[in-house]
Amino acid sequence: MNWHSSSVADVLDALQTSTKGLRTDIVEKRQVQYGLNSLDTHRGLSAFSLLLKQFKNFIIYILLFAAGISFILGEMIEVVAITIILILNATIGFLQEWQAERRIKALSEMVPQTVHVYRDGTLVNRSVTELVPGDIFVLETGNIVPADARVIEAHHARVVESSLTGESEPQSKRADILEKEDIALSERENMVYASTILSTGRIVAVVVSTGMHTEIGRIADLLQEATQTSTPLQKQLDVLGKTIGKYVLLLCFLLFLYGAIRDQAFTVLMEEGILAFFIETRIWIAIALSLAVSAVPEGLPTVVTISLSMGVKRMAKRQALIRRLSSVESLGQTTVICTDKTGTLTQNKMIVQTVATVDALYQVGERYNPSKELHVVLRTGALCNDAHIPTQGREFAVGDPTEIALIQSVIDIVGSQKMLIGWSRIDELQFDSDRKCMSTIDAHSTEGTWVHTKGAIERILDISTHMYTVHGIKKMTKKQKEQFLVQAEQFASDGMRVLGCAIRSWGTGEVTIDTVEQKMIFVGMQAMIDPPHAVVPDAIATCARAGIRVIMITGDNPVTAAAIAAQVGIVGDTMTGDEFMALSQESQCEALSRVGVFSRVAPAHKFHIVSLLQEQGEIVAMTGDGVNDAPAIKKADFGIAMGINGTDISKQSSDMILLDDNFATIVAAVEEGRNIYENIRKVVNYLLSSNTAEICIILGSLLLGLPLPLVAIMILWINLVTDGLPALSLSMDPGNAQIMERPPKTSTEGFITKNMLMTMGIAVLLITGMVIAVYAGALSHYAYLGDAALARAQTIAFTTLIALEIVRISIIRYEYGLSMFSNRWLNAAVTTTILLHIIILYTPAQKFLHVVPIGYMDWLFVIGVLCSMLAISRIIPHITQMFHATHQKA
Repeated sequence: MNWHSSSVADVLDALQTSTKGLRTDIVEKRQVQYGLNSLDTHRGLSAFSLLLKQFKNFIIYILLFAAGISFILGEMIEVVAITIILILNATIGFLQEWQAERRIKALSEMVPQTVHVYRDGTLVNRSVTELVPGDIFVLETGNIVPADARVIEAHHARVVESSLTGESEPQSKRADILEKEDIALSERENMVYASTILSTGRIVAVVVSTGMHTEIGRIADLLQEATQTSTPLQKQLDVLGKTIGKYVLLLCFLLFLYGAIRDQAFTVLMEEGILAFFIETRIWIAIALSLAVSAVPEGLPTVVTISLSMGVKRMAKRQALIRRLSSVESLGQTTVICTDKTGTLTQNKMIVQTVATVDALYQVGERYNPSKELHVVLRTGALCNDAHIPTQGREFAVGDPTEIALIQSVIDIVGSQKMLIGWSRIDELQFDSDRKCMSTIDAHSTEGTWVHTKGAIERILDISTHMYTVHGIKKMTKKQKEQFLVQAEQFASDGMRVLGCAIRSWGTGEVTIDTVEQKMIFVGMQAMIDPPHAVVPDAIATCARAGIRVIMITGDNPVTAAAIAAQVGIVGDTMTGDEFMALSQESQCEALSRVGVFSRVAPAHKFHIVSLLQEQGEIVAMTGDGVNDAPAIKKADFGIAMGINGTDISKQSSDMILLDDNFATIVAAVEEGRNIYENIRKVVNYLLSSNTAEICIILGSLLLGLPLPLVAIMILWINLVTDGLPALSLSMDPGNAQIMERPPKTSTEGFITKNMLMTMGIAVLLITGMVIAVYAGALSHYAYLGDAALARAQTIAFTTLIALEIVRISIIRYEYGLSMFSNRWLNAAVTTTILLHIIILYTPAQKFLHVVPIGYMDWLFVIGVLCSMLAISRIIPHITQMFHATHQKA
């Protein structure tokens, strides 16, 4: 049933109720039938599920496999070390996500606690959760609407529906039938909806929908559809981990197979059984395990988690609260920001910008000694008004935002409300959507009694016969009316709402429309707007330089939306949600490339637009503050909610909450996200090149017929301590000042670029060649030591590899233009790594890593190798540049 196109009598009959409300026994039955009037409580992951989530990573699976093999072989040191890594990574990720979830209030808290409702013919106060279809409730100014309802009585009622429809202007409500059945929600003047606010007046209404069957409930259903997708970095690291894992498992198997064939272990298998086979191949199992440990960047999940965690803390200092740790890097890769208008780009409050008398224009914000004509326009707007601004200031004002703006214009132009003192209201005709105006009769001891009328400019001009000029009251011609309408249209094209003002002297008589609103004297008009935040234009300009497209998606009207877009610098055509949805999918894709403003957009439209952008490969951030924004916020790659004006449901759906509702904070967060992403790439570059070098060192030595240069515990030590501390510190590198001057990564661009792959390959070859050469030389030089030569050579190779990996960090940072000492955390980490290595070599701890002390000549040799690596590394960037130049020419 279309409630808005049905009479009150038909609605009451359909719901089997009356204006006296329901009986208690009927309410109880309907509560069983319809359930409580509440939204489904937000069910996040349990603590246990959140903890298990931290282990869903292919690299983690490989580590678990390696730990299992180590346990079977009795290598308990390796088992303990791997376990520590796994616990550290899981704990950090769990704590960050659990704490973020705890900060957000439950979705159900956005409904009011009690409401006045008729039960058994008596008006009583009841919990909103008890409401059922057929209940009759009463709302006063300031009340939140508890359920979707058909208006029975409306007394000067205006409802703020911006959180649901995106409309910044309160909507008038009445009880009349609306003839059109197919009408937009924002135009249903005889309906009120859950979560909206009665800004003025009084309403009596009958409940038609409760709980999940309300408009909010339908949006909640959309939220269920908007499942959280993996972030770009998660996807890329997952692919990277799986790729590494496949090759590692293949290499380990081939190496094991090679050893088993070489030692004729399969003959032992056939003759003596499986147990003898494993005993025979034990050494090759150990070698394969060493290879697996070499290949897997154990510290990567931990370092990435800690890097994101540190970025979250830095963002919090910049008024951006991150709710999901893994989503930080999505913001850094954002290519499109879809933003709501009201409360996001704008201040969500009406402000008069221009006051026009018949003869002149006055800009609000400039102080004037009011002429009599200006004085009358300001007086009319302020007296024909039900709002109140106390002496404490506008933030404590009560009433309709438009009427608050009219009183504030008096304060802004004159400096105070003194000009309103002495006036008293005798009678009034409240605003009516048919008349489109409001009138009051006000008396003053010296000024006399006057009718003050404000409303739509067309209506005011229609009922006016004269105009108030500097030369006195003059008759107004048709041409002059047309000129005023043209002026009003110009204001409207700039996104302003225009109210006309008129007056006339009042004698005595019955107050009716016919006697009051006739033969008026037109005094002027006031043009107001919900202005943009001052920082928004600069923020959008920064987005443009950073290659990020900004699209406005709003429920407001096209003219206002286009005007605000022009003011803040959003480029592109304007299209309504219905116009967009009427297009074919191919045409929709084409429209997305040229439209910068989508107006009159419903929640489902926003959801569809975000989905379509994602299908085109865009990384989408969606901002908003209302209930209507929530599905799209959750669907987006990165959802952003407003912290001050945002509804709880939008916050619950988001990845980040702006604590200051400042669009510029988004830009700061994007910059932080980009820096985090760039630092993580440095870490991956470092870890993969180092770990790949370790694999090549082992394989290269075996192919050359050399003994194993590194045992598993040495490799694990390198990856846990030598790689771990410096890699973590590398993730704390200072940001690049030019990072917002280049476009974001494209969705098709891999995490590891061709340039990065080339520099990694050269580094791997250098490290591998140098370590094997040092190892082979040490074996030869210390051959006279007999069996002790191997331990000495392995220790020198171990030391050389650690030193080269430290140098590798310096090389990577040099490629990014960073000075050697610009990261104090990295300096401390490198120093700690060197000290730990010295402790291992020259204390009893050496037995745990199977190393021996080395002499000063060995140290001098290692230092010589390092100097050679540094010298060669300075040439590498020039080689890669030459390669790219040749490749581009080709």
